[in-house]
Amino acid sequence: VVANMSPIEGVPIHLERLLMNFADLVNALLPLDGH
Repeated sequence: VVANMSPIEGVPIHLERLLMNFADLVNALLPLDGH
């Protein structure tokens, strides 16, 4: 396992974290799951 790579092959960990943070923000603003 390369330290700076995410579990998604070929995706830099900082980009994955950015996507995860964006998803958290969207979930906070838009109650997609009904709560």
